[in-house]
Formats: sequence, structure tokens, C-alpha cells
Amino acid sequence: MNRASLTTLLALVVPTLLVGGALVGGGALNWGQVACWLAFISALTAGFGWFAVLLGRERAGEIARTAFRVQWLALVGGAVFLWWILFNHQFQYQYVHDYSSRDMPGKYVYAAFWGGQEGTFLLWALVTCSLGLVMMRVKHPLTTPAMFFLNLPLVMLTLVSVMRGPFLMFPNGRFPADGQGLNPLLQDPWMTIHPPILFTGFSSLVAPFADPEVGAVSGELLLADGDGRPLERGLGLYWRCEKAIRRGESRIGSAVGATGAIYAVRRRLFEPFPPDTILDDVWLPMRIARAGYRVVFEPAARAWDRAPRAAAVEFARKVRTISGGFQLFAREPWLLGTGNPLWLQTVSHKALRLLTPMLMLLAPERSLSATIVRFLLSARKMLFVICVLLPALSSTLRL
Repeated sequence: MNRASLTTLLALVVPTLLVGGALVGGGALNWGQVACWLAFISALTAGFGWFAVLLGRERAGEIARTAFRVQWLALVGGAVFLWWILFNHQFQYQYVHDYSSRDMPGKYVYAAFWGGQEGTFLLWALVTCSLGLVMMRVKHPLTTPAMFFLNLPLVMLTLVSVMRGPFLMFPNGRFPADGQGLNPLLQDPWMTIHPPILFTGFSSLVAPFADPEVGAVSGELLLADGDGRPLERGLGLYWRCEKAIRRGESRIGSAVGATGAIYAVRRRLFEPFPPDTILDDVWLPMRIARAGYRVVFEPAARAWDRAPRAAAVEFARKVRTISGGFQLFAREPWLLGTGNPLWLQTVSHKALRLLTPMLMLLAPERSLSATIVRFLLSARKMLFVICVLLPALSSTLRL
């Protein structure tokens, strides 16, 4: 730790703890509010530091990074304190009274952290700040402006926590002996993991937009294996290969299309697409790429789906996808021309799969490729029968 980092750390932590401790002793504040104040002050310091770097003051970068780390520690401290008062039934805190009770199971007391808006904002800030720590380690010319814009919502979230956070107490020291408990509609086992996963996905999906070159972000679709039937395993292998291609395209510049189940675009870049568009998750991202922006793949933002159990369902989906590809190239011929900044990726990833039957027919009759093609064509019926009948036969044998 250099001198600038140490000075920033001491300047943020020591006065806050001394003044905050005195106010806690006098009953004006509690330690949860002190943590929120430290997070807010650190967020402001980091924001001014990143802005100074953008103006050419490189030495301010160390101050900004240190303040951002202090902000994360303060948010972690606030989260730990909130769980402590929840599990110890400290009903003098309004939030604890409103969203927990003595007879609630422990898993719902744990989930009461995000049972209300105030706790949800604290969770959101913590997740976003954690992602910022990862982004801060990336060595790229745009890391500084990205961190500046990522820090802006953290300033607002920590300000909300200071003004109206989950640590407000009942006045005059009078408070109920028990709480109201969590909303019965929220007392579901999924409540214990759903909000953190949801906010991690949201934050992961929007964090790349801190880079001004990014116009669209695609998440990752995960296919559940179900009971492990052969069709599902094959589909999972195909989808893993498809995601690997998209991840590679994103690293070298921009992905061709997005995952329809979960993707986001900048509001000002959104264009209404024709209502009969089949592949809107390719049409819109490609127009964004044409405008000079990147389409990136973010695997931390995830959506889940179950692989189809019947071959007919997957066949119908493939027909739709291939039909959408033909429709896309017919309506957007510029995709195959020099006006497409992703011409090579588009042709190799999207167009060639549509041309595969024609390329087979052009193969010389006596060439090795023609021999392979004839073998594949002769084997396709057998392969189809195996793919369709084997799962059904397996189910029958198990019965």
C-alpha cells in the first residue's frame, strides 16, 4: 500500500469511526447508520477521484481505488450488522419489526434482509460494488470511465441508505415486543436465494454499459439437464459450443446477436422491430453493431430453461431459427456486404449454416468430402431413428 492509499484509508475510516462512535454513544446514530455514512462518503470520494483521472490527474486513481474498496467494506459491514439485528430480534429497529418475528424460521429471518425496499437497496449496492471490484482489476483504457459511471448509481444507493435505510429506530425508546413477520406471500424457500441471484444478474447485465462503447449485453442461457435423456445431453453440448463461439466473438470485438432469453440494450439505441420478426435477438444487436457499438457476452447474467424432452419440439425450434436466418438476410442484405462491421463473424457464424446443403451438392463426386457427405446422407435416417426412438425405448425398458 503506497502513501496515497494509506492516507485515503485513514482519512475516510478514522474520522468516521471517531465521530460515528461518539454519536452512537450519544444515541444519535447506530453502527448500521455509521456504515452507511462511510459507504456514502467513500462513494463520493471515489467518484471525484475517477473524475479527476478523466481530467488527466493520474495520481487520483489510487485515491479512487482505495475509496472504492473502503465503500465495499462499509457495505459489507452494514450487511453483517443488518443480519445481526435480524437474528437477535432487535425490534427497536423499524425494519426488523416490519419484516421479521420471533417465531419465523431461520431461513426467512435470513431472507428478511431483502424483505423490504431499504434492505433491497443495500443488497443492490453491495452486489454492484462487488462487481466493481472485479472490473477495477481489468487493465484497459476504458476502465477509468467505466468505473466512474459504475460508481454513479452507488452514490445514489448509499445516499438512500443514509436518508432512509434499514437502520431507523423507533422514537423515544418505545418499541413492540415482537415483529409483524415477513409477508406470507414471500415466505417461500426460493425467497432465500432468488433476490440475490436476481440482483447479481441485473448488476452483471448492466455493469458492462459503464463502457461507453457497449451498446448491448447478452446474458447466458443455461439449459437444465432434466433426467439426462440423450436428446437433452446432445442439446446441452450444442448450446455449450454456441456459447463458446459467442464468448470468443465478444472478446475479439462484438458478438453476432444475443441470447433472446436475457439481454439488454441502451435505451437510446433501441429500435422497434417489425412484429413478424423471428430473430429479434439478432436483428436488433446487429443494428446496434452497425451504429458503431459493441455487443458483448456476459456469462454472469444468467437465465435458466429446461431442454425439450421431445425431438419434435427441438425440431420445431430449429425450423424457426433457420427460417429466421433466411428472413434476416432477405430483409437486411447489408449484413452480407461491406457495410457490416462484423462481416466475417456473420458469414462464418450465421450464413454458412444456411448454405451447408448447397455446399454439399457442389462437392466433387469422387472427392473425400463427397464420400463423407454420401455417408452422412445415408446415415441420417438411421441417426434420426436412433435420436427419436432410443429415448422412448429406454423409458419403456425402465417400465
